Amino acid sequence: GIDPPRRTISAGGEELAYYSLVVTLGSTTPMASIPGLAEHGHRIDTVDHATLFRDAIARHTGPHLRVTVVGGGLTGIELATELASEPATSVTLVDAGQVGQGFGPAGEAVVRDALARLGVTIVEDARVEAVLPGGVATSHGAIDHDLLVWCGGLRASGLTELIGGTRDPLGRLEVDRELRVSGVTGVWAAGDVARTLPDGAHIAPMSCQFAIPSGQAAGHNAAAHLLGGEGLPFEVARYVTCVDLGAAGAMFTT
Repeated sequence: GIDPPRRTISAGGEELAYYSLVVTLGSTTPMASIPGLAEHGHRIDTVDHATLFRDAIARHTGPHLRVTVVGGGLTGIELATELASEPATSVTLVDAGQVGQGFGPAGEAVVRDALARLGVTIVEDARVEAVLPGGVATSHGAIDHDLLVWCGGLRASGLTELIGGTRDPLGRLEVDRELRVSGVTGVWAAGDVARTLPDGAHIAPMSCQFAIPSGQAAGHNAAAHLLGGEGLPFEVARYVTCVDLGAAGAMFTT
């Protein structure tokens, strides 16, 4: 529990008081409300979930493994290319939009070339309608598979609901330039639970590239508030993207 008016948190049966609180609770990939997805789908947003998926691969006894990856963002692309780099493994990548479009024309071409070289089948502009033990029904028809992995986007930890303030559609807390949660006294947020504008104009994506420096800034500012020091605005002047493309290589963009 988190109780900002009383400035306390509860965990493990204890209640702890705080002067300053830095919230870095991260994000998850929630399963969509699609029939059969929770029962027959995997996700890799935590170590525990990824381990369950790895174990499911190890239990597969057939000569060939067929995997459907749903979601053509960074996670879906990296997972699809890594899996397709493994022997006797075929991958279908399903996306409701166009895979790689967010990287711009040059980056999209690199991603799509890598997927093609690794033999990944792309199904675009398609929505998943139901997941069965051996396949998935989409708006473009059925796909047979052995395993399905849901990479349908990130959402901030649900514990942000306990803090108050304003949250965006992804559950991220609104913060000022020093990462202080808007409208809540004594609370700072960083990483995937914070809606940050590192250049003053663009919203940072949920990624380690912004989580690490925002955590540094939030920790500094929470301590500075207690000690009477100067706060630091959160700024990241250079935005880069690193994409692992399995055996097809990698892509680095600026």
